[in-house]
Amino acid sequence: MSRLLLRYFPAAFEREGSQYLSFRVATLKLLRADGEVLERVVVKLDCRAHLLEITPLAQEIAATAWHRGTLIELPNGEVTLAD
Repeated sequence: MSRLLLRYFPAAFEREGSQYLSFRVATLKLLRADGEVLERVVVKLDCRAHLLEITPLAQEIAATAWHRGTLIELPNGEVTLAD
């Protein structure tokens, strides 16, 4: 299980059918697998923490959780916490 999702959404995985859930996390910085750096974005993730969508952070976009640091997109598409 993804450390990122367990950190912010531990109760979500107790529900039946959790494989169909998606999660939105706002972050100050996202390091993409291709080396691109995006700042102040909302990432939409599937239940395996794989990236589904990236949206610029705007006041009208409500994120489910806020990460005040940096997230990293791995080559396999998983988004994780920066160590």
